[in-house]
Amino acid sequence: MCAKASKSRSDGGMGGKTDLDRVVAYVPTELKKELEQWAEAEERSVSWLVAKLIDRALQQRRERGTLPGEDGFVLAFTKTGPGKTAIEQTG
Repeated sequence: MCAKASKSRSDGGMGGKTDLDRVVAYVPTELKKELEQWAEAEERSVSWLVAKLIDRALQQRRERGTLPGEDGFVLAFTKTGPGKTAIEQTG
């Protein structure tokens, strides 16, 4: 998984105006499909869903009182076959 961030200002499109930062993440195809299905079931965009998942994860981290790098939380991605990736939490 790879991500980059930039500042975005949108005055058009479905999302309307926003001063939110843009984060681009590259995920395996199967994860993208699952996120799309979940977002559709919630009648939301994938972007909204991912933002909420990130927010929830950061809230939980803050509740534990840990700073980045202190809790030993690491995600490991392992290619398990054609089009298949396993994700494990370590630490």
